[in-house]
Amino acid sequence: VTLKRDKGFHIFIILKLILFISSSSISSSVMMMMMRTTTISPVSIRSSFSHRRRSRRRSLASSSSAASSSASYHQQQQQKRLIQRVKSAGDGIDGVISDDDKIIVRFWHHFGSSKKCAEKRSSSNESSHLFRNPTLLEAKVRRLHAFLGYNVDIPMTVSNVPEILELDAELVCKRLMFLFKVIPEFNGSKVSKHASLLTLEKEEVERRVRAVVQLEEKKWVGGGVDVEYAKECAKERMVRNPSVLLLDSVTAQCNAE
Repeated sequence: VTLKRDKGFHIFIILKLILFISSSSISSSVMMMMMRTTTISPVSIRSSFSHRRRSRRRSLASSSSAASSSASYHQQQQQKRLIQRVKSAGDGIDGVISDDDKIIVRFWHHFGSSKKCAEKRSSSNESSHLFRNPTLLEAKVRRLHAFLGYNVDIPMTVSNVPEILELDAELVCKRLMFLFKVIPEFNGSKVSKHASLLTLEKEEVERRVRAVVQLEEKKWVGGGVDVEYAKECAKERMVRNPSVLLLDSVTAQCNAE
């Protein structure tokens, strides 16, 4: 009886093992099939990323080309508007294109508001003919601008001292170069404020520089004049105010020589 029971028990255990092994093999095969169906290979991943990258590049290229084409279109339209635009007093500098024309527009703005230019225009002397001739005035301004360029504010300079327009542009340029040499720290930005110096000839400028030095020497009372120190003081005066050469005291000292 015990042997029969042991045999039956062993058979039961063996059957259990067979069922367990068969169920585990089935589940593993199912899992493998699921993995085969759901797993993505590295090649496919790489291809998908490259496809995304290509599509992104295409979109960026198309957007940039569209932006550049629209910018070029707007630029062409703006150039067409500038070319078709007609000069007028209301437009001012914006109504012209070239730099020379802008200089002329600025000149007329300063010329029209200058009291000295109005006096020259209304005077009865021979020079008034120049100031009543717009074509000749513009030619004078253009020639001065061709010699001096943007280093000097030509419209402001000739409006402050209209007598400069009666001089030749080459002579004005030579006088200006001499002023740069004689007066310390005198540059193009100071010309319009001290434009009257351009009406002086070279010899007259030299006389007035000597007169400024002599006036500084006269400040030494009791003898023992330091000439070099007087020259330095004269230079400082001319640096602070280059128009010191036009003072009445300097003119009187020149006449006393």
